[in-house]
Amino acid sequence: MRHHQLPRTTRRLLMIAAVVVASIAGVAVSARATDRPAFCATCHEMTPYTHAWSVGSHRGVSCVACHVDAGTASRIAHKAVALKEVWSHFFDDPRFPGGAEVPDRRCTGCHAPRRIDPQIAGFDHESHRRGRPCVACHTGVGHSVEATALARAGVLDKAAFEASKRRSVTTTQAVAAATGHPQVRCTGCHDPNGMQCSACHEPRHAGVAATTSGACTSCHTARSWDFAHPEDTKCESCHARPSGHRAGTCTACHAAGTSWRFTHPQSTSCESCHARPSGHRAGTCTACHAAGTSWRFTHPRSTSCESCHDAPPRHFSGACSRCHSPGRGWDARFAHTQAAANCAGCHRPPAGHRTGSCASCHRTGSWRFVHPSSA
Repeated sequence: MRHHQLPRTTRRLLMIAAVVVASIAGVAVSARATDRPAFCATCHEMTPYTHAWSVGSHRGVSCVACHVDAGTASRIAHKAVALKEVWSHFFDDPRFPGGAEVPDRRCTGCHAPRRIDPQIAGFDHESHRRGRPCVACHTGVGHSVEATALARAGVLDKAAFEASKRRSVTTTQAVAAATGHPQVRCTGCHDPNGMQCSACHEPRHAGVAATTSGACTSCHTARSWDFAHPEDTKCESCHARPSGHRAGTCTACHAAGTSWRFTHPQSTSCESCHARPSGHRAGTCTACHAAGTSWRFTHPRSTSCESCHDAPPRHFSGACSRCHSPGRGWDARFAHTQAAANCAGCHRPPAGHRTGSCASCHRTGSWRFVHPSSA
């Protein structure tokens, strides 16, 4: 009995159909696999984002739910974009944060726009939204990634990150804990010129009450908010007197005004601020320190050297002025006396030294050794 064999043309068509079906099935399986968050994590540059997503409020939502429109056609069409990202992974140097587009239609697929109630006391979602897109306020809802995480992955774009931070202002821990408020640009909704500074800022300087009316503007200029020191002389309201600081009014040493720089007072009551160093000479400070703003040390003209200085061991016992030039400077350099009458008054000849007059071998003046011409 002979089996009927299908015509060759039919067999070819069936083979082609099988290949097409297998290809479509392979594409479908591949597309399904690449839609999963686990596939995103295979690229190291996505590691910070997938980690932040895994611990965030949207960890149960797939990446494509926010980054790709719903529907098979949209998912397949997005593969062209994904191929560009694969190319960038292997042949470019991708840096983040970038600008991912998340239109409202992807948010409202899960969140009914008119029924969102964050349950914050005194907060109405719709009145605050005012037609803005969801991502205007909810920038990090999918994955809030810090610069340190991007840096560890080697994909940080510092300029782009700083720009994103300027667009999004982080609320203080106290406000976030009390209200659950997200990271938003406050000035998009609130006029800071009509608010108390304490509504947003906690002062870092002790002694200044942020809730006091006008307290901030006494030091910070409105608009630029640059710091400018007030002319108020109640310094203790902001500053603690340093340990060991002199008593008395601040204006005695600090010039009143915007700079308040230190200027030494003209007063000669030095002990009111300074402790005399150990071993310092007795007497008035003005004998050695020129009165005025600098109070720099100037050696007095007095020849009573012993009142300040102790002679070193085996030092010459005569008058200091014989070797040290008297005057205002009393230069530290030594000037050897020209007198040759009694060298032994200061010097002792070395062992085995010749006897006789010192001047026969040492020239008066420099007193350097010169061999005599005697035969």
